[in-house]
Amino acid sequence: VFLRVGTLFAAPFDPERLTVGTPEPLLGPVAQSLTNDDGTDITGAGQYAVSSAGTLAWLPGPPTPPLATGALVTVDRKGKVTRLAGAPDKSYLGLRLSPDGRQLAAAVRDVDDFGLWLYDVERGAGLSPELQGGEMWCPRWHPDGRRLVFDWLHDGTTGLGIHTLGDTHPPRMLVKAGSYVPSSFMSDGRLLSDRFVGSRWGIVAITHADGNPNVTPLLETDAQERAADLSHDGRWLAYEAKARRGDRWEDYQVWI
Repeated sequence: VFLRVGTLFAAPFDPERLTVGTPEPLLGPVAQSLTNDDGTDITGAGQYAVSSAGTLAWLPGPPTPPLATGALVTVDRKGKVTRLAGAPDKSYLGLRLSPDGRQLAAAVRDVDDFGLWLYDVERGAGLSPELQGGEMWCPRWHPDGRRLVFDWLHDGTTGLGIHTLGDTHPPRMLVKAGSYVPSSFMSDGRLLSDRFVGSRWGIVAITHADGNPNVTPLLETDAQERAADLSHDGRWLAYEAKARRGDRWEDYQVWI
């Protein structure tokens, strides 16, 4: 038995041939964790259980609690807030302006998708999907302004994805098998990224020449470091760090 957007399905299973038959819906709605304020913590877990005697217990829905949504706005130095024309309220998680300031990349979450969308800042032409069908967040622009890198969950594997705007081919996995959060590109072309290994965060630099990425620790100490970002002149690195699990994250900066 399994859940699909709050509906409980059952499928026959042949343990000798290791084959699964056609699933049939049983009941619904069943409560299921398909939304969360933290987009990285959507487990999809369902509130049901089957006993060894075959008794089914479940909590009724709703399977899809409403997502928290927000508007895209600009704020000037006097605090005036202006809504971006043609950008509907959505569940935005991660925004980043292109190097030329003409486009805004946004990770937009829905119940069954976590895609990348683009907003034409120069024309105010509205929000349009660039990549859908998977889980993609934390978009970051390549310095050439034509490519985006992002944290990507694809076919059960997490890693860093890279996509060329307007390319009809699917994005490719830049670095496979790992939890990475890209931040920015360094002056020498290396990609700066957070890396989560086990239960620890560290900061790495990734060289991606010739399609063969090389991941080098930049800040991986006895403490934990994350949320790395470079200053505009590329001389300073700001990041968060804490010594132990349970400690508060604190802000630091270093000269690089």
